[in-house]
Amino acid sequence: DGTYLYVGHLYVKQKEKYDSLWDLTDAMQFFANEAVTEEYFDLSQVYTYLTLRDDDISNIINLRTLELEYSVVIFADGQKEKLALMENLPIISEKPYAYLTPGLGGTITKNFSDFKFISDKYGCDSYSVVITDCSGKEYPIKYGEGVGAQLRENGCPSGIVQITEKTKWGDSNSYKAVYIAPNDNTAKVILKCYDSENERTVSLSSEDQGKTIEVDAFAIEEVIDSLDPNSLVLVTKDGKEFYTACSRDILTETWFEEGSYVVKVVNRVGYAFDFEINVRESDCAIIRFVGDGTEDLKDIITTRDTKNVPLEQLSQSGYVFLGYQDQQGNKYVNNIDVNFTGILQLESIWKPKTVDLIIKDSLGNVLSESNVDYGTQQVLTVPKLQHNQVFVGWQINGKEIDGDSILVDREEKMIVTCLTREEYAVIEDMNRSWLWILGIVVMLGLGCFGYGSYRKQMKKVSNEDEKE
Repeated sequence: DGTYLYVGHLYVKQKEKYDSLWDLTDAMQFFANEAVTEEYFDLSQVYTYLTLRDDDISNIINLRTLELEYSVVIFADGQKEKLALMENLPIISEKPYAYLTPGLGGTITKNFSDFKFISDKYGCDSYSVVITDCSGKEYPIKYGEGVGAQLRENGCPSGIVQITEKTKWGDSNSYKAVYIAPNDNTAKVILKCYDSENERTVSLSSEDQGKTIEVDAFAIEEVIDSLDPNSLVLVTKDGKEFYTACSRDILTETWFEEGSYVVKVVNRVGYAFDFEINVRESDCAIIRFVGDGTEDLKDIITTRDTKNVPLEQLSQSGYVFLGYQDQQGNKYVNNIDVNFTGILQLESIWKPKTVDLIIKDSLGNVLSESNVDYGTQQVLTVPKLQHNQVFVGWQINGKEIDGDSILVDREEKMIVTCLTREEYAVIEDMNRSWLWILGIVVMLGLGCFGYGSYRKQMKKVSNEDEKE
């Protein structure tokens, strides 16, 4: 996203800038994939969001020459603002920040930032501010002092609050925000826990801080937090980080390898809770389904060495179900012998049915026949027509087809009509028109000739009379 990560001397590898908007060559893409790692902000751990002051950055000519005691994050222009997701209510609690002084042995300055309401001189825009918590209690807010600190000192509970700002003239404007009290985390983690062939759902919150659960396998089914839907979910195994996600994302990972797991949830103001899950050595086996038609299938939970576990038989319009296959290509139809522990993912296999596609002319005569696969887009080719016919278009079930292709979306045979018109009929009409015109011209010619002859004859008679 354009963000830089500069690594201090305690790390061996120097990270490079990577911007996904670059038009990278294959070689540069390979380098970027090798050099760039996905990072996260854990506001309960200062070293994940440590940065430099703007003044220090402006005095540095080349950022690559920095000597730092710890890694820091420096944002490219416009990137920091993207962290404030506007689709969510703003948080008015005090928020943590941390700056590192450049140079080896540089000190870390850590504190909280807070915003303040500013009153205009005459109170025309803002004269008084009152915040009302979720229970209806009101907190008058002082201008020029931190709002989060005032709410904290007056014991405001976590929740959605209403801010009412009034003018000197009594006009008011109200809007909502989120306040999270110190050390509070309102998230709930919904776990799906597996014990042998049994499945149970466990809900954990900050009240379960430090709790330990014993399972054969587990999955994080959902993280619910109406105040902060963008919490960080961090999972470590035996002290090593290996899974991070945002709580608003769909979490699909299942953990079954033996070991000690710690699940940590951190909200956007740095308040966290965690709990431990011990996955014991077991014979637990989970069969999971993916692919078309498996959306409503639940995981099959069983144990190793179980024989003939039945598999759901699927059906789908236009296709023949052939069974399932695992990631190694092994196929299963009606059942499966479980000779594994952990998770086996089975993908549904389908074969499209064949459909008769018949092309007819306007009189119902068959022009061509073919067998095509259901679900495919078939290009319609104009057949050889008689010399006096012109192609007009295609039609199916009395409706004209837009374009020159058709989607095979039914199992029964499809009859397409090739629409034509006769070209010679137009030529005959034109010939008749020319004959009429020619006839008129001839008649007019004869008429003019007759009129001329008559006039000439009359003139001759007149001359003879004059002579007499």
